[in-house]
Amino acid sequence: MSTSSFLLCMALLGAGFMVQAKNVNLETTMKTMGFVYKQASETSDPAELGKYVAKLQDLVQDAKRAPLPSDKAEIYLQGLNKVLVVLDDTARALAAEDMALAQQQLKQVEKLRQQYHRERRFSIWRMIFGRY
Repeated sequence: MSTSSFLLCMALLGAGFMVQAKNVNLETTMKTMGFVYKQASETSDPAELGKYVAKLQDLVQDAKRAPLPSDKAEIYLQGLNKVLVVLDDTARALAAEDMALAQQQLKQVEKLRQQYHRERRFSIWRMIFGRY
C-alpha cells in the first residue's frame, strides 16, 4: 500500500469516527441506560445480568462519544469513567460467580447516577443562549 493510499484510508476512517460521535444522542443513550439498568437490577440470573452489564458498558462508551456541554464535559466524563470502573467490577464478580457482590456493585452504579445527575443542573446562561 502506498503512503498516499494509507493516508487516505486513515482520513476516511477518522471521518467515520467523527460522524459516529455526532450521531450519539446523549439523552437517548442515558434513557436507554436507565432502562437497561432497571432490567439488570430486577434479574436474579447471573447470565442475564452479565448481558445487561455488557450492554451498559457499551452504552457508557457511547455516552462518552456524545457531544457534551462544554461547561460540564469534564464532570460528565469523570462520572462515566467511574461507572465503567464499577461495571468492570460487576463483570468480574459475575465471572467469579459472586452474584451478591455483583448486585452490590450494580447498586453503586445507581449511586453514581444520582450523584452525577445532580450535576446536570443548567445555568441560567445556557437556558437563555442555548444548550451547548
